[in-house]
Order: sequence, then C-alpha cells, then structure tokens
Amino acid sequence: MGRSYSSRVSRSFRLPLEVAETLESMSRERNVSKTDIVAEAIVALRKQQADDLITEGMCCAARELREQADALVSPLREVVDEW
Repeated sequence: MGRSYSSRVSRSFRLPLEVAETLESMSRERNVSKTDIVAEAIVALRKQQADDLITEGMCCAARELREQADALVSPLREVVDEW
C-alpha cells in the first residue's frame, strides 16, 4: 500500500505518453499512487548511482549518494499523496 505523507510540493512536468501510460498502469497494478511510484524510482536511481560508483572504486562519493538516497526515504513517508 502507498505511504502516508504529511508534507507536499506540487510540481508540474510533462512525460512522454508511453511513460505516463506505464505510470498509470503500474499505479493500478500495484494499488499505489503515481507519486509513490515516481518517488520510489528516484530513490532507486540514486541508490543505483551509488552502487555504480562503488563498483568504480569511488567509495566516498558513493557513500554520500547512498546517504542522500536514504535521506529521501524518510520525507517520502511524510508527503501527502495528491494523486
């Protein structure tokens, strides 16, 4: 189930039609909000970047990115889902 959020920021942006349709489909399939899916994807991307840096031997930079990604998770639990 989706997370309960207590703070929010409204942003407008455009997505390619295929991406928007996939987002909508994923939201229905998983029974979570589109906001949850986008937020999880951003956190996962940041963690993957950190893992890639670790693979390249850049541990300090990777650790910082991992900490940033982990810090994103806490506020996500506090943002109100508007979708």
